[in-house]
Amino acid sequence: MNPIIVYCGTTPNIGTTLVSFTSAWLAAERSGWNIAYLCLNLKSSKLHRYMKRDNAEQTLDHLTPALKARTLSAEGLRSFGCRMPELPKLWFLFGNREREQAELYTPDDIQLLLELTSSHFDLTFVEVNAYWDNAATVCALQQAQQRYMVTTPNLTHFQEDFGCWYGKLSSWLQLAGDPLQLIVTQWHPKGAAYPLGKIEKETGLTIAGSIPWLADVDERLNAGELIRMTSGNRTLRKAVEPIAMQILRSSGYEPEATAQASWIRRLLLSS
Repeated sequence: MNPIIVYCGTTPNIGTTLVSFTSAWLAAERSGWNIAYLCLNLKSSKLHRYMKRDNAEQTLDHLTPALKARTLSAEGLRSFGCRMPELPKLWFLFGNREREQAELYTPDDIQLLLELTSSHFDLTFVEVNAYWDNAATVCALQQAQQRYMVTTPNLTHFQEDFGCWYGKLSSWLQLAGDPLQLIVTQWHPKGAAYPLGKIEKETGLTIAGSIPWLADVDERLNAGELIRMTSGNRTLRKAVEPIAMQILRSSGYEPEATAQASWIRRLLLSS
């Protein structure tokens, strides 16, 4: 299986979808790899809303019958999902729209979905958000090669919420590979009550990056402007790019080699 990258949040609605999707977008943009983005947030998926696709049918719940019957193939999954003309190398699947069915997904369902996706795409990004009591969160965390926990400088988020769910899960998840890393959103150095070092010490996790506080983020996401933000917001892109590049390099991407290969191809075409 090719690498799987998982993003989860300590708390709902703190920017996990924004950060994870932007990471996938930048990874596809920088590498030219075939990148997948799975929304496995079974209880409060907002991806369709953030893209203004309220009537989208390319959602996890529409895929459930084939998943349960074990008739889903990698090709079937690939053709079922979505791509944007702005970046066709990025494929994505909208999340579950039937919240009451969240507990019906079994570990075997999620395992199959992850296996099919990672066998077809060079890199798979998965967002599970802040709810841990479901198969998607547990299985994705166990199968991932890299894991990111998203939180904010709010004490109740990085202390209470983090301790309540990850503190209890970590003792029996027995996660292999790279340890969990932290991403702090809504970061405002001058207005933060707790410095990043304090958050690291409190959680015991290394901070991979911080995302500045964006004044209009909620309004723009609710207006369906996720793609516009991801592709055009310089502040957001600058903050997320180091995380995306870290993921690419650890997955075998070599920017220098890729640039050299592109230069050679252009030279040969012009001769």
